[in-house]
Amino acid sequence: MKKLLFLLFTVLALTMNGQDKNMQATVYYSKAESAYNSGAYDEAVNNLKQAENVLGQTNPKILYLLIQSMSHLCKTSPLRIPEFKTALAKFFQIVDQKNYPYEKYLEVTTIDIDLKELEQKLVEKEKMELPFFQRVRASNDDIMLDSFITIYPNSKYLPELRDRINALEQKKQEQKAAELKRSKEKNKVFQPNDIFSIFSK
Repeated sequence: MKKLLFLLFTVLALTMNGQDKNMQATVYYSKAESAYNSGAYDEAVNNLKQAENVLGQTNPKILYLLIQSMSHLCKTSPLRIPEFKTALAKFFQIVDQKNYPYEKYLEVTTIDIDLKELEQKLVEKEKMELPFFQRVRASNDDIMLDSFITIYPNSKYLPELRDRINALEQKKQEQKAAELKRSKEKNKVFQPNDIFSIFSK
């Protein structure tokens, strides 16, 4: 009898723990949906990862929203592409195309194709960016450096040029301050007593 009661309590405790985890994951998923709908894609990804951690695994519903969120993030943060590719690989691994909504599966497939095209563009951009960076690094030309920053604002090479970029920014600020000072002096308005002082000379 004691063994039976112990077994019953153990099963009950495990069931309650499982329900609690499902509830927590549902809350995180709900937060992720709200974040996604408001355009806070990073927050959506973080909440979806929390849902996966609570469950101890992922599922098609989580992966679908994760892929949607990551597709937006990777447009401006190419460094997140490996993480994005992992999510896509998991989706195609666990989702049965026959039993999954056709529109959603098609959408994820389209995103996967778009990602491959984005990677190709990044490879081509890298081929053009590297020679330009090497010229900038070998030169002390501020105009060339400024052009590089304008064309490649998210370049992975920028940290290497950080000291020169800071010096360039300081130079620009000094030039602005000097122009502002000249402009103030040029547009200086005479006060009435200034006019009298001119005639009294």
